[in-house]
Amino acid sequence: MNKNLSSFEKPETASIKETVYQELRRRIIFCEVQPGSLIDEKQLIGEFQVSRTPIREALNSLAEEGLVTIYPRRAIAVAPITMNDIDNLFEVRSLLEPYIVRQAVGHVDCDRLVELAENMCESDDIATLAQKDSTFHNYLSSGCRNEVMVNMLESVFAQTQRMRVAMGRQCERIPFTRAEHLAIIECIRHRDADGAEQAMRKHLTAAKMTVMGLYHPVEIV
Repeated sequence: MNKNLSSFEKPETASIKETVYQELRRRIIFCEVQPGSLIDEKQLIGEFQVSRTPIREALNSLAEEGLVTIYPRRAIAVAPITMNDIDNLFEVRSLLEPYIVRQAVGHVDCDRLVELAENMCESDDIATLAQKDSTFHNYLSSGCRNEVMVNMLESVFAQTQRMRVAMGRQCERIPFTRAEHLAIIECIRHRDADGAEQAMRKHLTAAKMTVMGLYHPVEIV
């Protein structure tokens, strides 16, 4: 962590806490700070050149998202990624996203979805791929027009993105993910809600199997 707050461009109305929160969140999601590693509040205070309050507020927000764990006696660590976490994330996604995709029929731009699906093939960097996949799913979820659900899934997608970055490269998965995304889009384009739901379930099952099969044992807690 070698940036300080003064190096970030931000509007005058943005809070210091929000700036710190967004930067720490980015580092955790992209595994620049590894799962399970300790966080030094004093180091962050010196790095961002701010008081303890915005640092603590940012860490509390990250704890609410499940990205950090605050232990008694003020020990703070980046949350580990466990097999139980993987099960929980995909359980939530399997409950919400099939419903989401039904609601998206007639309410999303299919050409934009195709663009996002094809855009994944333009990189083999795992962090970039994970971010592009999250962008696709976030755009799809916006079609349900339920702000509470959209916000909930945004947090879930961030956790999934971190999980995918932590597990390493998945280049062999790209063409399959692309095909699964395009199958979902084709159903949406033809206003086939049942087909879109089935295509989403197939995609989520394949994604979970990939994670369970490729996740390195030493990273399982």
